Amino acid sequence: FLAFYGDDGKIDSSGYAFNGKKDSTWYIYDDTLAIVWRREYNKGILVTSTDLVAERKKDSAKGLRPGEKEAEFKGGSKSWIRYLQKAVDFPERAIKLGIGGTVKVLFIVDTDGRTFNPQILKSLEYTLDKEAIRLIDDAPRWEPAIQDGRKVKAYLVQPISFSL
Repeated sequence: FLAFYGDDGKIDSSGYAFNGKKDSTWYIYDDTLAIVWRREYNKGILVTSTDLVAERKKDSAKGLRPGEKEAEFKGGSKSWIRYLQKAVDFPERAIKLGIGGTVKVLFIVDTDGRTFNPQILKSLEYTLDKEAIRLIDDAPRWEPAIQDGRKVKAYLVQPISFSL
């Protein structure tokens, strides 16, 4: 897995490589850390490129249809916040350095409600980044997203705040 960052320190793009060439899915981010393009590569060759901003505009114009829903943590957002607060293990290094703030993590909720493939979108400090990834990896199951009457994978961005 590779990630490239701009001069401002924010992530610019991320994805996988095979023998030094882009491979599989790559994401391109804007200056607000929103994913704006998804590109699929096969050993360095661009296979597909999807403008996600245009797709979001289409989706928001349509709205959710009956029987569709976003992925949601079991018990709702209050339960998700309780999980994060109880499960967090504030890294000793960050405490000693007096570092706090917010890490943003992109992750996927699969059709079984499991979280996987967490990726740092906004880094804070490596031990805090590592803890944010652990929180997502260890999360209890979610209620999966539903589209066209069937369970589908959902991509979510979660800010995780670390306060001293």
